[in-house]
Amino acid sequence: MVAEAGGAKQGLPRLIQSFGPNTGTLSGRTGTCTNCFTDTGFISYTNNGSGNPITINNGHSSPGDFFLWYTFHNLPAGSYSVTITETLSSTTVGVDTTSSPFETHGDDVQAWLYAANAAQDCPTAKGTTSITVTDAGGGVYTFTMPSAGDFQMYLHLQYDGGKLGSGVSENVVFSETLSATGFKSCNATMTEYLVGA
Repeated sequence: MVAEAGGAKQGLPRLIQSFGPNTGTLSGRTGTCTNCFTDTGFISYTNNGSGNPITINNGHSSPGDFFLWYTFHNLPAGSYSVTITETLSSTTVGVDTTSSPFETHGDDVQAWLYAANAAQDCPTAKGTTSITVTDAGGGVYTFTMPSAGDFQMYLHLQYDGGKLGSGVSENVVFSETLSATGFKSCNATMTEYLVGA
């Protein structure tokens, strides 16, 4: 049963269940954008379900830190923005706001350029060719692709959603949308299922 969040930072989510890649068209080209959720050791918590949950105990998650990844294959050179939101109990917020259960932390955001179709959808390591990403606020990040190829970024997140009662669960939906002027957007959505210890 999914519980509704009641009040600030109380009765919130704990775990990870599923994600789904989506395709979109940019500048007349079809590209695939995907997302996934790992801990900082690159162990995937995507699609784990109740067999390997992220648990919340006394307001702290286990594991404690996460990377939220977004990958776009075959992206043309140019300037883009990525908008990342969290939806909790039908309330959508940016990931860098104090009302979100997962908030940015530490190295915050990093991004890399890869050759076309070379980036893993759910990485096991960071890339080598860095791309500068600017935090424009409200969950919006901007960057420039210097040449065509794969774009990959992560946000370093920590759970900050407060305590969750034992056995209480809730869904957190992450949505990542890449867009640019004159291009159609590409969106990837992932649902995290959290459970209290």
